[in-house]
Amino acid sequence: MLYHQELPDRYDKDLLHVLVRDAHTLYVYWEIGNRRRWLAAQHFQTDWHFLPKVLRVYDVTNVYFNGSNANGYFDIETNPEANNWYIGGVRAGCTYLVDFGTYTWNRQFVPLMRSNFAAAPRDAAPGYGEPVIAAWPTVHPYGERVMPHLFENMQTLAQIQKGGIRLDDEQNPAEAGLQRVYHPGAAHASALHTSP
Repeated sequence: MLYHQELPDRYDKDLLHVLVRDAHTLYVYWEIGNRRRWLAAQHFQTDWHFLPKVLRVYDVTNVYFNGSNANGYFDIETNPEANNWYIGGVRAGCTYLVDFGTYTWNRQFVPLMRSNFAAAPRDAAPGYGEPVIAAWPTVHPYGERVMPHLFENMQTLAQIQKGGIRLDDEQNPAEAGLQRVYHPGAAHASALHTSP
């Protein structure tokens, strides 16, 4: 005898995740738990279903994000019962972060949850002279997953302790004849409006 049980619509957990679909599209999914819904409803003195549900998408490319120093952002008002959204029109090669929140009566954004970072890939090959970051394959040609070995991590730690790599960015005497080249990343004007 087979029992068919439907999956629940919600699991009563707080989560907000952003994934990259392609170079110009992100996918966001979320769930707001009952406790957070109740707290927001109590704070704004209205039912959760009547609060506007807003995704704020931050461009945080080459920024150590502290909550107010993004290159730019834009807001998307979602449907009241939505739990996922495709965000189109993002710039290739940029890094994004998403907040889920609501608006006050004065249209001031109040964040309720913050997502992970998502880096959109380039949509073209790097130009001549641009640094290329080689990606280490995560899957073995025979289908087995490649995992880092303990000795690889320990070797790096041993080099740091031995003085082969300095954490304080002082020049190592063994590197005296080498020239350091820094690639801070390209400064670019954001297509998004600037943050206040």
